[in-house]
Amino acid sequence: MVELRTIQAPAKRRRPPRPHRHAHGFTIAEIMIALAVLTIVAYGVYDNLQNTSRLGQQRYERIQAQLLAQQELERLRACPYDALRAWTPPAIVQKLPNHLKFDYRDTVAPRPDGMLDLTVQVGWNMAKGQEFNAANSVTLKGVKAR
Repeated sequence: MVELRTIQAPAKRRRPPRPHRHAHGFTIAEIMIALAVLTIVAYGVYDNLQNTSRLGQQRYERIQAQLLAQQELERLRACPYDALRAWTPPAIVQKLPNHLKFDYRDTVAPRPDGMLDLTVQVGWNMAKGQEFNAANSVTLKGVKAR
């Protein structure tokens, strides 16, 4: 008898499966790009917070100066007319008592109708000898009648 043999095809060699690119973590380039983006975003947030804080401080100083100028103007209005008319305010900028951060100057000028023009200027963060300017000062005007 004839023996039948089955011929088997040679077994295919199986390659080991390729690991996926991210199977073991991120590449150094991906980490560096992520850190760069995170740094840029964090700097933008920090800069925005600094600007907000600085603007808040400027608003606070302006409000304080307005309140101090109003207080000084009311003090001048409370003075008797004759004493105020004879008074010559100092021409130099002075420090406000109890508020050494703020400088002030009072002006009293007679008007043709007999009233007095009162002007109070309050400034902050001024260098020595610097004049008042709109960026860091407040000016209030008032009138004193007889």
